[in-house]
Formats: sequence, C-alpha cells, structure tokens
Amino acid sequence: MELNKIHLCDNLELLKSLPDKSVDLIYSDILYATGSIFADYADMKWNPEDVKSFYMPRIKEMHRILKDDGSIYIHCDWHINHWIRIIMDKFFGYQNFKNEIIRQCTNAKNNSKNWGRIYDNIIFYTKSDIYTWNEMKEPKLDSSLETTYNKVDPDGERFTTVALHATGETKNGETGRHWESKNHGLVNLPKGRHWATSHSQMEELDEMGLLEWSKNNVPRKKLYMKDYSDKHIQNFWDLKSVNKNYYDTKAYSTEKPIELLDRIIRASSNEGDVVADFFMGGGTTPVVAKTLNRKYIACDINPTAYNLTKERLEL
Repeated sequence: MELNKIHLCDNLELLKSLPDKSVDLIYSDILYATGSIFADYADMKWNPEDVKSFYMPRIKEMHRILKDDGSIYIHCDWHINHWIRIIMDKFFGYQNFKNEIIRQCTNAKNNSKNWGRIYDNIIFYTKSDIYTWNEMKEPKLDSSLETTYNKVDPDGERFTTVALHATGETKNGETGRHWESKNHGLVNLPKGRHWATSHSQMEELDEMGLLEWSKNNVPRKKLYMKDYSDKHIQNFWDLKSVNKNYYDTKAYSTEKPIELLDRIIRASSNEGDVVADFFMGGGTTPVVAKTLNRKYIACDINPTAYNLTKERLEL
C-alpha cells in the first residue's frame, strides 16, 4: 500500500485494493443524498434502496481495512444519518458506537414553517473496545471565565467559591455538622447538612488562605481563575463551514474547516499512524494529516477535488 498519496478514482475501487487492517483512522464526509447540484458535482438523490446499495459495500470495506484499535468518523446530515447508523451497526457493531457529534455548520436561519437547520452529524465508531484516544480540551472564553470567577481578592486575582458541605446528616465524626477550627472556634452547620471535606483538609486550606468565611462563620473554598484548567470538549462543535475565500486557492464547495479535522485526527490517532479519507472533497483530511505527522491515503472521483487537494498538498 503506497502511503502519502491521493487518488482520482471510485472509492470502492481503492478500498478493495487496500490490505486488511492497514488504516488507523478513517474520516469521510460522505454524500448526503440531498439531490443538490453543486458547482462541480451532483449529490445522489434520496432513495432508500440506492443509499443502502451504495454504502453497504463501502462501509463493509472500511471495516475490513481498519485496524482492531482503529476509529472511524462518518460525516453526514439528517437526510441519511439514520440509515448510516443502521449500516454501521451491522458491520462495526452497536456496542462499538461511541458518539454522535453535532456540528453547527451555519449561523441561525429564519424559517417561518420549520425550525432552522443549522447542524450536521459526525458518527463515531471504533472497531473494538480498545482504541486510540487522546484527551482533547479547549480553553473557555475570557468573558465566560470572568462570569464564573466573579470575585476579586486584594491582590486583584479573580476567584469564586464552592461549598465544603453537602445535603444530608451523618453521625458523629469528621463529616458531622460540627468542626472545632483552630482559628475560628466552633463551626456549626445548619441542620440537614454535613461536611463534605475532612476537618484536617479544611484546616490546611485555612492555613493557606484558601477559605472565605461567611457572616454565619461557615467556610467556602476559594477557586482562582489563574489555576483554571481547560475544559473537556463535548459533542457539540461550533465549527462552521469554510468561507468561499478561506484559502488562497478556490475553496471546494463543501469543504470542511481545518479545525474540525485537526480535532478528530489529534484525538483518534498518533504520529506515524495512517489516516484515510474516501470522500476527499477539498482535501482537508490529508492536508491536516500531513501537518500533524500522520501518513495519509485519500481519494475522490471528482477531478476538481483531486486537483485542488494536489495543489494544497503541494504535490
């Protein structure tokens, strides 16, 4: 199998030529069966039998070439995502469905007779319960952080506080209602509450200046914005479609943003792994794979897609 190569061909033809268990990660932004006519290609029309006959052999081959610890992401929308899930369950197994990512692909729309459709779907499966996963995080916006960390100490550092007690009563002991603080004397919680943090830990926090005491002599732990760690990425992604003049070259009509493929490839592969895309389009998958030191193989049946990708890869 020749790597770091793109192909101008039917993807089923290329898939059948690839060895078993030779690819670590597959991402494919498939045909959505909308019947739409784009500048340089026509999407397939919606017909259940045509959709099944087109995708069954292709997804079967994708399963064959994927390594046992590999992952696959299929990008589609509401037109056929239900059918794709059924086909994926058949070959990959329902138990290997990991998530469905909702990607906001456009801004809000006005529609007087329906809810505005502003998202598409990315269906995530693995081949087994052992698979590559690199935890992905992203920073919160400063404005959001300032809303959360809404207090300022004498040094100008922003912080918020969290309770050190919880609902419910316990019997005598460190998690009971009473605490004899070294610096604050007897601290008594209201009935129906108990300490969720041990007394020894609270003494340590107090010595470090990390407690804020209420008027009723009840402590809360200080959390500083400067110590905030990035948040885990969830399965709703606000990564809109590429603008017409996003690249120096002419953007492909359905091209996906670099940020989207960067996130998927970083999360589900490692350097040196093989990343494949069998509906290459504007070539974002091989471009990002190359940038992230992954090997790639990709194809499209459309000459415009092939030539644009070749230009972007500087081949």
